Formats: sequence, structure tokens, C-alpha cells
Amino acid sequence: MVTAYVDDLRRAVSLSRLDKYRTPGGSDVKMAVNDFWNIALSEALYPGLAALEVSLRNSIHNAISSDRGTDLWYYEPALLEPQQLREFSNARFSLFRAHGNHPEIGRIVAELTFGFSVTLLSRNYQHTLWNPNNASLLRAVVPHFSGPAFQRQRIHETCNELRKLRNRVFHHEPVWNRATLMQDHQNIHAAIGWISPSVLGTMQSVDRFADVYANGKARIEASLKAHIGIP
Repeated sequence: MVTAYVDDLRRAVSLSRLDKYRTPGGSDVKMAVNDFWNIALSEALYPGLAALEVSLRNSIHNAISSDRGTDLWYYEPALLEPQQLREFSNARFSLFRAHGNHPEIGRIVAELTFGFSVTLLSRNYQHTLWNPNNASLLRAVVPHFSGPAFQRQRIHETCNELRKLRNRVFHHEPVWNRATLMQDHQNIHAAIGWISPSVLGTMQSVDRFADVYANGKARIEASLKAHIGIP
């Protein structure tokens, strides 16, 4: 029964992917449990990662729009570096091609990637965006950040690590054996809280990561064994 189940699983999922979930000396059943636990963990991380991506994107856009006096700041000469300018242009063109008209700036902003927002927080934009005016613009992006006066580097490093985690989660890569996963989850909460306590509170009301992390694997193993028909 187990052999037939795992053989069928391998045909559907692929051997190379399943092997990422095998522990040294672990059985085929344990491997399958880790695979489905990974799915459950990724699902549980999704609300926080989605809330952070949307909140950061909009907070950056709103802060710079207010600072520049226009929501068309993306067109400001020499502000965006070539890579970000290409990403912005590609997002605009993609929407134009899909809908046949010139998209509003809000739709273009929504089309931009999490990586675009995180890159704007990097040292590449230290002097053009964040250094002037005693970092007041950065404080507008993360108004609830608590720490020494100006820590763009910490904010960027935190968001960049979460960007990498986001990409693994959204592309169905393994996160189950990531040693920092609980801390990552806490960092998601912290980063959202820097931007909006209201968004953080709402997200926390539906967040079930802690339970999935602590108890999800055992539940999945019990369910899987019952499905396969083994004790």
C-alpha cells in the first residue's frame, strides 16, 4: 500500500522534488509528511507575506508621492536606477497590452514586484531618497519603526530576507527545514507593524502559523497514515 502510494506520488510530484523532503534514514511516509507539511507552512505564511508586500509597496508609494507632490514620481529624471526603471516600464506596458489603454498609476504600482519595493530601500537609493531631510521620508514609510534614529540598513536587510522567503513560499520551494522559520515569522509581524499596526492586528487575527508549525506535522502524519491505511 505504501509503495503504491509513494510511486504514484513520485509520478505526480517528481522524485527530485520529493527527495528534498527526505531526512537521513527517514521513511517514504516521513518524506511525504514533510512535503505536505511544507505546503501547510507555506499556506500559513501567506497572509503575513501578502500583507507585508502590499503594505510596503503602498507605504513607499504614498510617502514619496506626498514628498514629491505627485504620484507620478516614477517619471522623475534620474530617480530610478535602470533596472527599476525597466521594471516600472514593463509593468506599465503589460497593463497597456492587456487592457488597451494607458493604466492609472495605482494599477502600475500594484503590478510591481515585492523585489522592486525592497530594492528602493537598499543603499542604492540612500542618497537620492532616504538620506535627505534627516531620513524623514523613510520615517514616513515606516512610521512605527522603533529603534535608533535611522536604520535603513536594518529595514532593508529584514525586508530582503523576507523577500527571499516569499519567493520560496510562492514558488513552492522547501521551507519546512529552514532553521530561522519561526524568527522569519516574527520578522514578518515586526515589519508589518513598522508600517501599520491596523494591518498587523487584522493579519494576526487570521494568522495560524504558530499552530501549524507546532502541531501541523503530527496532524498531517496521522491523516496520511489513515488515508494510506497504515497504523
